[in-house]
Amino acid sequence: MAIVLIAGCTSSTSTNSTQSPGAGTQLPTANAGADQEGKVGTTVTLDGSGSSGPNGGALTYNWSLSSVPASSSAQLVNPTSVHPTFTPDKAGTYVASLVVADGAGAQSQPSSVSITCAPLQPSNTTLTAHVSKTNLYVGDTETISGKLVDADGKGIPNQTISFKLEAHVLGITRDVPVNSTTTGATGAYTQTTAPVTSNGVPFFITQVNLEGWAVYAGSDFYKPSTTEHAQVVIHFA
Repeated sequence: MAIVLIAGCTSSTSTNSTQSPGAGTQLPTANAGADQEGKVGTTVTLDGSGSSGPNGGALTYNWSLSSVPASSSAQLVNPTSVHPTFTPDKAGTYVASLVVADGAGAQSQPSSVSITCAPLQPSNTTLTAHVSKTNLYVGDTETISGKLVDADGKGIPNQTISFKLEAHVLGITRDVPVNSTTTGATGAYTQTTAPVTSNGVPFFITQVNLEGWAVYAGSDFYKPSTTEHAQVVIHFA
């Protein structure tokens, strides 16, 4: 008698969420938009609306700044949106990259856009300064505050502001030490001077001119027409 053995077959399927789409899968296409020109301190808006999926479905967005000028601390705001923004803080070229994904998790190849920010021109800036006291005595300090803005009235952040107090005595100019400071996010700054000392200067000084200038991208653009002159009387008696 012949005995026939029938072996049963079972199969199992495992799903890997990180598995790449097959060779026949059509990937979405990222489009980071056209290259732009920007301005330091002015918000740049990126545009990923030209991106598309194979079936016209909804996409998710992932932007990044892949390249920024040296010492820049610029960061994207809402990097997972269609139109993220950032504020250039240094002159130079910024490169933003975009990757999109469809509902199935298939990701596009990166798409990049360049944003070029030219150095700020001196003629487009205004520096204001205000002093806390108009009468100073030996041992007093002076607080200087103000703002650095562009031609549109927008504050220019992260720029070094330098000052000097000039004491005019019988045609002789003497400097009173003042440190430099850096503008904040809105272009505003505050700086306090060192205590006033007699330093051998005669007591009959009648006027001190406060002068300020900015250092932008490593270059001085001292501009007398925007220099603030504040009259301060220093008493050394």
